[in-house]
Amino acid sequence: MSPTVYRAHIFHIAGHPDQADVTSHLVSLPDGALVVAEGGTVAWCGEYAALPLEWADAPVTRADYLIPGFVDSHVHFPQAYATAAHGGGRLLEWLDHCIFPTEARYADPAFADQAARYFTRRRIAAGTTAAMVFGSAFPVAQDALYHATLDAGLRIVSGRGVQTVGPDTASALMTSEAAAIEMVADEIARWHAVDTGDARTAKVQVGIVPRFSLSVTPTTLAAMGEPVRRGPWARRLLPLAPEREQPQGRRRDRRRAGHIRRQLLPRHLRRALPSRLEAGRLDLAGPPLHPRARGALPGGRVGTHGGDGDVDRSLPHLPPVPRVRDDALACHGGRWCQRISGV
Repeated sequence: MSPTVYRAHIFHIAGHPDQADVTSHLVSLPDGALVVAEGGTVAWCGEYAALPLEWADAPVTRADYLIPGFVDSHVHFPQAYATAAHGGGRLLEWLDHCIFPTEARYADPAFADQAARYFTRRRIAAGTTAAMVFGSAFPVAQDALYHATLDAGLRIVSGRGVQTVGPDTASALMTSEAAAIEMVADEIARWHAVDTGDARTAKVQVGIVPRFSLSVTPTTLAAMGEPVRRGPWARRLLPLAPEREQPQGRRRDRRRAGHIRRQLLPRHLRRALPSRLEAGRLDLAGPPLHPRARGALPGGRVGTHGGDGDVDRSLPHLPPVPRVRDDALACHGGRWCQRISGV
């Protein structure tokens, strides 16, 4: 690949500012140039009029705007075919009738490979080059996801979704506590920083991802915390401080969240973690974003996807994702999911 010059209005953030300083680091080049050298690396960026002579004869590709890739801090791989699906009920009915059946299909290697390629194409179409990805419950699907990510040259932090307790509708996604811990360790050993051997430069990193607090027992949660206590890389992926070290306001929010969960959860989920529920320690918001991640885009917007089934559609200027021929699961106004084929 010979060097190529991209000429466009370029926006980016210079340096590595904290959230408080990010505005002063915004760069706008109305007539900018970006030089991509052999191997796909950025060799130079600046005003087109100041383009160094060594690239004066390089081919020039014109574009309207160029911006760095987006960072998505929360997106679900096993829900790639269930985006905006509606099961005709509340959250738990949606999980039972749409999400759990969709995610169960990822046990099939052929389907998992197709889904991984589709998910990766969707990331590229949205301009999301780095993402924190909730993974599939099945190692074969995670393998397909990592392969597709490396083939596309994208960056990912992911881990299989761990679930050891739950309703019968999620039985295909659940494992024993021992199997869950074994599969987490195996995924870390086989995939963490597999491409470079250094987590600081690797495009693939493995996180520890319980589905949510009530999908695992205290025993499983404690066992998954062992790598966090032993390994510095895991502490960076799960930046939750012990409750006694958190500000008083955050502790108060946690107690309020626990009270809300006690009032709203069905009995079979309340039984899952009674001691944690009674203590009111559940965290609805999850770990805080690193300040640098929050500053990835003006206003702290770091991605285009939300949590389970939630999609942020606040970027209407992005091109639509091309439809591809993929078998999928979708919900159609009722309380069941059926097989469809996109054209």
